[in-house]
Amino acid sequence: MKNKKTISTIALIIMALIWGLSYVGVSDALNNGWGPFPIIFIRSIIAAIVIVPFTIKKDWKNKKIYFHGMLLGLASFLGYAFQTYGQNMTSIGETSFITSLYVVLIPIILRIVIKRKEPWFIFASCGIAVLGCFLLNVKIPLSFDKTHLLGNGIVLAGALFFAFQIMLIGKYTKEGDDPLQLSVVNLVTMGFLALIMLSVIGDFSFHVKGLPSVIWVGLLSSGLCTVFQMVGEKHLPTTVSGIIMSLESVFGAVFAFIIFHETLTWIQVVGCILIIIPVIIVQLPHKRKEDKKEEIKEVEEKPIPIEKELEN
Repeated sequence: MKNKKTISTIALIIMALIWGLSYVGVSDALNNGWGPFPIIFIRSIIAAIVIVPFTIKKDWKNKKIYFHGMLLGLASFLGYAFQTYGQNMTSIGETSFITSLYVVLIPIILRIVIKRKEPWFIFASCGIAVLGCFLLNVKIPLSFDKTHLLGNGIVLAGALFFAFQIMLIGKYTKEGDDPLQLSVVNLVTMGFLALIMLSVIGDFSFHVKGLPSVIWVGLLSSGLCTVFQMVGEKHLPTTVSGIIMSLESVFGAVFAFIIFHETLTWIQVVGCILIIIPVIIVQLPHKRKEDKKEEIKEVEEKPIPIEKELEN
């Protein structure tokens, strides 16, 4: 079980690394005249096409995978739609910070909806991660421009749907849904909803400029990362998964420093450290009620050796 948790943690860290670059890709497409729905449509379809070949030989008779995937696709679509629209009205840094608020929204929603009580270190870790994301991404003094504030509010709505998306992935993968099949239905649903919306509002802003960024976001951020997220959340608590995913802000800042030669202030460095600390905290051995039940179940399911049966 420990090996599975280690693999899941590594998968989510790699996903956060790729996500850290995705904001730049989306921003490049928006700056080159692409609309939010055309971006979501192309990135979703590209990702689905890449994953489909790996699912051809799988059993597609289970209707549950379609329902789960479509519900997940709806949450993902709304998350990306609000995030992309909001990013067009605000900065990359504030979009990254506000999106990261799903870290603290997850335990709050779990507490309200299913009355699940998280241990103290989870809430402490969420708080530290959010503070780190704030210091890393938000520039002082804050902007109070109406358009800017509206953009931030729209991105916050996207963060709420991302919180639901993360919780649904954790639930469905733990119930045994195949990650690849779930990814395909999720992505096709996202693409279909984006196609409907761009048709309704007449936003056919597809351009040659910015297309490489959209393809790159589709292959890596939507394709590879979707699978990594499905695999990663399968063996980790949902709240822990959210905290690990907050590393996307750190990777985004590091890549901006290395590739785009942006400066990193000491406040931003402190922000990076504050985000990394919770990720380390949740990896330490903490006994949760869920973990104890899981261990008892594993012990009960272990076959009794023949020698011991004969002794009895």
